[in-house]
Amino acid sequence: MISFFNAINTYTDASLTTDKYGNTVTCSGFITTFQGKIIDQGRLVVVGSTNNYGEIMAIEMGVKNLLSYAGNNAFLNLFSDSEISVMGLKYWIYGWLRDRDPNTFRLRSSTGQEVANQEVFCNVIDHITKAGIRFNIYHQRGHKNPNKPFDVHTVIKTFKRVNGEDIGRDIVQEICRYNDVVDVGTRDYLNMIVHSSDYSPYNYMKKEPVVNRVLTMEQMKVYKNLIA
Repeated sequence: MISFFNAINTYTDASLTTDKYGNTVTCSGFITTFQGKIIDQGRLVVVGSTNNYGEIMAIEMGVKNLLSYAGNNAFLNLFSDSEISVMGLKYWIYGWLRDRDPNTFRLRSSTGQEVANQEVFCNVIDHITKAGIRFNIYHQRGHKNPNKPFDVHTVIKTFKRVNGEDIGRDIVQEICRYNDVVDVGTRDYLNMIVHSSDYSPYNYMKKEPVVNRVLTMEQMKVYKNLIA
């Protein structure tokens, strides 16, 4: 059973839309809670991105915020409904590093394709290893109603399959509620931005990294001991 009610918990999600110019636009967001109350939150709108980018960017934002509470002697948990992002950070990253291009050091999957959004994945790992703080990242099934028995069963089953941990119905109630809060919050904020009279996509363009971040094997050893 995970440490939950005595922990600081962050929930992340992203919303996607198309603006009037035909650009895809995402809003990444997080909320951080303690003892059932929201203590922090943030959102970021980016033009020219994908839903997967929005999800992993939301995790980076959530990780940075959650680490700022590391001095409170509480467990730190992050919950994301993006299975791709969580699997990438907890399991696939080691294979991506093994299969990276020997010349450019770009991360590649087992099929030889470059890993999408790898700069953000690397940023998350960098934040955690530099902080040196033990950290829990969990995948939760998103957009489920905790008052419906079938949905509760689905959330519990998915949590066990992906994370290898059991959760009770009291935790399901909480994580479903806050997943919905961050989902609605990002969607409403995104719609407000793209439909505003002074909206310009140039104010929200995706910033490309100046340099390619290279993960080292020593850094990954530290990461493996910190992440759960």
